[in-house]
Amino acid sequence: MTVEEAYEKGGTKAVPPGAGLDSHASLFSPSPEIISEVSAAWRTELGEKMDGRFGPSMVYPGVIKNPVPLDVRVYAPEVDRPWYRLLTCGASVRAFPLLSDPADLRHLEFILYLPATWSFDFNRYGEAAYWPIRLLGMLGRLVHMKEAAFRVGDTVAFSDPPVPFVQGSLLSSVVILPPMLEDEDFKGFRVGSVPVRVYGVQPITGGEVSLKWEKGIEPLLQTLDEGGVHPVVDPSRMCTATNAWPQADP
Repeated sequence: MTVEEAYEKGGTKAVPPGAGLDSHASLFSPSPEIISEVSAAWRTELGEKMDGRFGPSMVYPGVIKNPVPLDVRVYAPEVDRPWYRLLTCGASVRAFPLLSDPADLRHLEFILYLPATWSFDFNRYGEAAYWPIRLLGMLGRLVHMKEAAFRVGDTVAFSDPPVPFVQGSLLSSVVILPPMLEDEDFKGFRVGSVPVRVYGVQPITGGEVSLKWEKGIEPLLQTLDEGGVHPVVDPSRMCTATNAWPQADP
């Protein structure tokens, strides 16, 4: 079922190509069934666009289910790009509510990079392997709870004080950046006529997010650069703001 067919099933006509859940919010309140069908159609079309650019994907469906379902798609390393790409697929189905936001910033997805040595054997490695997928799910949920669009340079801490995502790491927060390891002209995708922006996710430490809050984004980016932080996630790296290293697992 396409996005347009799902809307018409709910009694809404003349839906723009690729319309998301926000397109006719003033005309009707969609039922949970229609929300589910529109979201599924959106994720199908967007997933096809992602696969068309990055190749076959391994899909982890329903990483979150409320307020709308969200998948995480994993793309294997390539010879000239030796890292995994992880992309959310579904966060963009509902736009940010502020109509003053530019159209190409109102529908968002996220990309995160993992080393080629990363294991997706969650049964064996548990949270040590799964936490990046959980992180993307939390960001996807935040898209639907936030009342303003994300911008490059925004930071997100999920607790106060920030708590590391996993034992043996200091990474606890994220800074939103462009998709640093993609071609310069890559901004995102289109679902029908709707532009979907893709933002990069760089996990950072509590000390680094505090630096950003206190001094701004430029000192943070300079500190990360001087500390040799690469867009590919290294859970065991030191905090570039404090020079502290994570403690070894007990």
